[in-house]
Amino acid sequence: MTAAAASVAIPLIWDHRPSAAEVDEMACEFFRLEKKVGEAYKLAVELDECFETVKERCLLAVEEFGQADATQSKSLCGLRTDLVAISVGTRCINRFAPFRNPPRLAVRERAAQQSES
Repeated sequence: MTAAAASVAIPLIWDHRPSAAEVDEMACEFFRLEKKVGEAYKLAVELDECFETVKERCLLAVEEFGQADATQSKSLCGLRTDLVAISVGTRCINRFAPFRNPPRLAVRERAAQQSES
């Protein structure tokens, strides 16, 4: 159940008119949660901007230096991971193609190599 669904399912606390102290208690909880939600949204926006920048850098590196991996994908291999640009169109193969279908980025971890004893 989502948080929104849970809040709708919570029954009304009082079967009487809330006292002034109860109203203040509700308002205090409201403001506390409002502040936390605002901070969470701000952090999420900041993280998303950083994430999108890194993702775009990865896609550009794969487009520029990657090898054809499959019909509509290119990969750039690292020591422990592979960056893979998977395209619905042909953008990852031909950077002059339209941006209607931007490629998706997949990061594959390589199987751990067994060290020789």
